[in-house]
Amino acid sequence: IDSFLLFSESYLATLKTLVDLKNSLIEKNILSKDEINGIFSNIDQLYEFHQVFYEELQIIQTEDGKVGKVFIKMVTSSHF
Repeated sequence: IDSFLLFSESYLATLKTLVDLKNSLIEKNILSKDEINGIFSNIDQLYEFHQVFYEELQIIQTEDGKVGKVFIKMVTSSHF
């Protein structure tokens, strides 16, 4: 679980960087909305999903360590 958690933390940081970049491009009017949506179409949803996923992974790390429970919880909740 530790290596999976580290990977997830890194992935979450990468997604955050992309969200920040997208917001910066919007703020500065560097690209059109269509171009931004084409490049970053689902980045906000991916980031939001992975934030919750990462939090759940942290919880199971201190409990039983069963990653499958996180996937089941995410699939059966409104986060997926």
